[in-house]
Amino acid sequence: MNSDLIREQLCQAFCRDITVKAVPAGLAVSGSFEDVVGDPIRCYVEQYAGGWRLADDGQFLADLDGRGINRRQGPRADYLAQIFASAGAGVGEDGLQIATSVQAQPPLAGEIIQFLSALTRARDVMFWSRERIKSTFKEDVFHAMEERLSGKATLERASFVEPSLRDFPADVIITPKGMVGAPRTAVFLAQSTEPLGDALLLWQELRLRGRSDIRVAAVVESGSVSNAALKLQRVINRIDAVTFFSGDEDAAIERIERTALAPP
Repeated sequence: MNSDLIREQLCQAFCRDITVKAVPAGLAVSGSFEDVVGDPIRCYVEQYAGGWRLADDGQFLADLDGRGINRRQGPRADYLAQIFASAGAGVGEDGLQIATSVQAQPPLAGEIIQFLSALTRARDVMFWSRERIKSTFKEDVFHAMEERLSGKATLERASFVEPSLRDFPADVIITPKGMVGAPRTAVFLAQSTEPLGDALLLWQELRLRGRSDIRVAAVVESGSVSNAALKLQRVINRIDAVTFFSGDEDAAIERIERTALAPP
């Protein structure tokens, strides 16, 4: 096996697929990889703020938003941040363009290739299986709760509100900080009717015990539970709060916050 020959052949193959074109902002560089519609994945070497940076056109993140893919919170956000960081990049001020920091000198060829590679690898989130996307729901909700309630409450995962109710575990227990006698809130994260049934059982048990110091809430992944389901109707009519997450994440978490931090 001739390693020099293989290296030469690889270099020729890569060089043949790379195109560099002059554009008003600087240079447009594309390689052999394509996006979901068959267009080459490209980046731009831009003159920006008195220096140089690498950036994409902002279409990829806009496309994720259009597809309803949550790229701002949870495992997908962590994955994208890790990929971008590997190329010294992040999301720009406009929230859509992926770009490196501004440098005094134009980027080297190796930096351009690394940035193009990051843009290519980032596309993986568009092809995650439904099962994998679905599995991130609870992580997404918990991360959103952490961000919203930071400094206001403590959050416990997969726990119960107190030992006497250990038979009714919830996905998240919220305990307000600095509020004497404030009720704790048990939150159930529902992708099916089963967690809603658990929420209803806890609510009924609290009613039987005459307990008003514990609240029950549920966060439903929109589209995963039919609005016509009788169990969902009963839960909405009884427990303290039911919110629908996907597509309206901020409002859903804000409703949970209002419920958990409301005075006794």
